[in-house]
Amino acid sequence: MFTNKEVQQKYEERLKNYTDAVCMREPKRLPVGVNFHTAQIAWAGTNVKRCVYNGDFYAEACSEFYKDYDVDLLTIPLLNALEAIWILGRDTFFVSKDGITVQYKENVPMEGYEYDKLIADPMEFITGTLFPRKFPHLVEGHDSSYELLRAVSEAFIRFKSSMAKYSALAKDKYGIIGYNGGKVYVPFDVLLDRIRGVANTLVDIRRQPEKVIQACEALMPIYLKPMTNLSQPVPHGFCTIHAPMFLNRKQFEKFYWPGFKQMLMHAYEKGSLTWVQLQGNCEHIYDYFLELPKGAVILNIEKEDPIKIKKKYGHHIVIEAGIPFTAYRYKSNQECLDMAKRIIDECAPGGGFIFGAEFGGLSAADLCKENMSAVFQLVHDYR
Repeated sequence: MFTNKEVQQKYEERLKNYTDAVCMREPKRLPVGVNFHTAQIAWAGTNVKRCVYNGDFYAEACSEFYKDYDVDLLTIPLLNALEAIWILGRDTFFVSKDGITVQYKENVPMEGYEYDKLIADPMEFITGTLFPRKFPHLVEGHDSSYELLRAVSEAFIRFKSSMAKYSALAKDKYGIIGYNGGKVYVPFDVLLDRIRGVANTLVDIRRQPEKVIQACEALMPIYLKPMTNLSQPVPHGFCTIHAPMFLNRKQFEKFYWPGFKQMLMHAYEKGSLTWVQLQGNCEHIYDYFLELPKGAVILNIEKEDPIKIKKKYGHHIVIEAGIPFTAYRYKSNQECLDMAKRIIDECAPGGGFIFGAEFGGLSAADLCKENMSAVFQLVHDYR
């Protein structure tokens, strides 16, 4: 509930502009959707662990970020329920020495000869075989496991609660647009990230390709379930895809696209768009998205030239792109403004464009307030 009429008006204007942009109409003002991630925690003068273990502090401190950075869309400092993962005894995600950046350590719980078990009953195999391998505390006895799972559940609830409070504060105090929707996990990415690892998966698609395809098909029903909370006003599925930058076009079409397309269509048929963060250079796969209904996806591009991509695919796909964090950090104020003007001139006409950046900020070095403030103001005012 808004207590300030000006903030409410700002929110409604932002929502209208954003809705127009993603519906491929030209908005009155171009939305800014830069993701700052853990750099936002650095701005707050704190560290990841304090935010993890004190949800109220996290929500209050990080929501104040928007008084200095005039973006339109919510940026998420913590993407994962780290406390719950740590309670399970895993260091899959760990905090760097700077206390700000979060790193990922690969874990490979499944052997290559176990595909048949995964395919036969994926949920049983994951919970009964892979979980004990990944989370050794779960096999310390019934009573211990029960208490552990209760603690994990409570930690996850605290994480969701802190995220909800953070989103509400950002909206109520600064008119920031939040999101609704389910997390989209593409089956092939699940296999690559969580079950077999990058190197093993890339070997498997060559040595036992049919098993990989069958495994992805078996995992699909599990990962369609989270895509159910598609409420208004901004219904989105969210997806960060990792594997395509490791796959050539033929491999992408064979192993990745069938499942990914099914998930994107599932969301679209339920009335939801899907926001997709592309990692690495994915220029070799863009034309596959033309198989989807117009405007079904919002592609946040990382390495490609946004002007080239918008000209080639912007008639059918919503594009989110802008100036990379390295430019904000190393280029002059005028150079950043000139880059932004060129992108706006080439990409904004006709709608279907959001001004963003690549994947996101990680540390204090990515904040670059002077250059960013100037660019964000330009984006909002430039006609």
